Amino acid sequence: TATLIYWYCAPWVATSMSWNILSLAIVFPISQGISMAFKKREQALQEFSHLLGNSQQLWGAVYTWTCKAGGPRLINLFEDPEVAKKQMHTLFDQFFVALVAYFDTETGGKVRQQQEGYGCGYKEQLEMQAISHEQCLVVNSCIARMQRLVQHCKGLGLPGGEAHRLDQYCSKVGIAFERLSTLKETRTPLG
Repeated sequence: TATLIYWYCAPWVATSMSWNILSLAIVFPISQGISMAFKKREQALQEFSHLLGNSQQLWGAVYTWTCKAGGPRLINLFEDPEVAKKQMHTLFDQFFVALVAYFDTETGGKVRQQQEGYGCGYKEQLEMQAISHEQCLVVNSCIARMQRLVQHCKGLGLPGGEAHRLDQYCSKVGIAFERLSTLKETRTPLG
């Protein structure tokens, strides 16, 4: 609309302007902010797929791997396989619920919360950080319980090589979660 008004009503107002200044001051920061946001999103999706894939491999290994060729499955080596299955379900349910709770917690990166001690949102930011930290600890606790599960499987007769592979799955779940939490807590430019 402004272009049409200029074209038909005020062509004498034309002025010579350096477009370099305009591109550096306005276009470049906006395009870089959009690019950073998309890169952050893609990285988060990649890390989330690593987290889910490795946790799925850990789950599947306990249910399908055997300790010896032709021997019983790993889950059947527990004292009571039915209780072990329920505990596995509970552990992974708690893990995924804790993930959802953590990632659903709002971060405290709003402008009104950045005024240390002055803004009305500073107290709210501290409360949200405390909630987020608590939820992060719950997720880390579940990952630690997964690691203890692997060590328990090793005690049941799982060979060292296979136990090491399961430990790697747990390690990759932990690394992916740490990367995701860093992406969550780091502010994206508001451009």
